[in-house]
Amino acid sequence: MTLKATTNWRFVAGAEVQSAIAEIWPVYNKKLNGGHPSIDCRYLTLLYEYFGRGSELLAISDDAVALLQSDGYGRWSTFLPSQSCVGTALFSKSLASDDVSEICQSLSAALPGRTTLVSFRKQDSRIAQLQPRHIIESFVTSTYGTTTDIDTSGSFEDYWQGRSKGLRQGMRRKIKRVEKDGLEFALSKCEQPGEMAAVLTEYAVLEMSGWKARSGTAISGTNQQSRFYEALMTTMSANGQAAAYQLILNNEVAASLLTIRENETMIVLKTAYRQSFSRFAPGRLLDYLMLQDVFGDSRTMVIENYTVSTMDDRRWCTGQRDIIDWDFFPSRVVRELVCASRRARSLLSRS
Repeated sequence: MTLKATTNWRFVAGAEVQSAIAEIWPVYNKKLNGGHPSIDCRYLTLLYEYFGRGSELLAISDDAVALLQSDGYGRWSTFLPSQSCVGTALFSKSLASDDVSEICQSLSAALPGRTTLVSFRKQDSRIAQLQPRHIIESFVTSTYGTTTDIDTSGSFEDYWQGRSKGLRQGMRRKIKRVEKDGLEFALSKCEQPGEMAAVLTEYAVLEMSGWKARSGTAISGTNQQSRFYEALMTTMSANGQAAAYQLILNNEVAASLLTIRENETMIVLKTAYRQSFSRFAPGRLLDYLMLQDVFGDSRTMVIENYTVSTMDDRRWCTGQRDIIDWDFFPSRVVRELVCASRRARSLLSRS
């Protein structure tokens, strides 16, 4: 079902959304975003297939596209399951702040019902999303978290020498601890579609051994999240654009990383390690071995982690930036009320 069109926007809803994503999103991701893998069409199509509610709208204009969901009471936000790296919206990088204001105002007017808020969540300024220069009166922004990246265009040796002395010494100690205990370790890299089902089964064992199992968020091997990641890794690996890295410690999978890649950018989707090997820091040992492999692969020039990074994560990175949530309020009165409410909550939390 195609909903009403305006001068600037048209909407696709219902059963037509998935096919419209497959048809339209690749065009916009290439035109506006250079084909960045964080919001690749195959990734988004599978996110919608496995986690969509069926009530989402695909909003399309000349200079922007967004997959939106209704949050009730006139509020809308970008479709954002927890498995998504960034919010599902793209804006032309050439837009000035006044252009963005006009686009968002017209979107608010065109959406069904009376719109009080449109939230563009997890916006990354590195790609074709909202940029710091777009901050205008109608937006209220907040920091979702700080993500990190690693430039892999040089040599691993130069990269590693550029890390802190403490990080390098710490890694040497970790390797010596493994060797002192007489354990053998190696890196395994799985890139074939036929390998991905077994990879996800092994990955599920790792997550089920840790805190995610206790919190109910782990890949279990049978839940919806497991099926999504198996489908994504299988789909992307069919074109040589996915790799699962595993740390093999004494013939057991001790840690695993799931990655996808496109246009010289690798995205780290998920990482997990076996709790019984925690004294050997298997996750960091896998990072170290994986980076050596990626630096030697000319297909990847940058690794994007897309996580809320810790201080320890930042010791490994060559770059970092904030991921921002942007709330657009068509009404100035509503915006001022929301800002006043947030200031009051902030003051109360400090008292």
